[in-house]
Amino acid sequence: MTTYSDVVKKINDAAIEAVNTPNHPEAKLRELVAPLWDDYIRSKRINLSFAPRDERQLANGRADTVFNRTIS
Repeated sequence: MTTYSDVVKKINDAAIEAVNTPNHPEAKLRELVAPLWDDYIRSKRINLSFAPRDERQLANGRADTVFNRTIS
């Protein structure tokens, strides 16, 4: 079973990898982190559909990523 600590460690590893990506590190981070959250949500049997949408226009600016109703 995937624990929250496992997810945090994997996100940290993904951030390090993304920082070392020469072009579009933010896109690389989204690419690496999205499946982690999806797997974690499924492992906890949370009834939530995971549908990330990248670079959404908001009323007062732009969000890099929107995970359902969570904006990052």
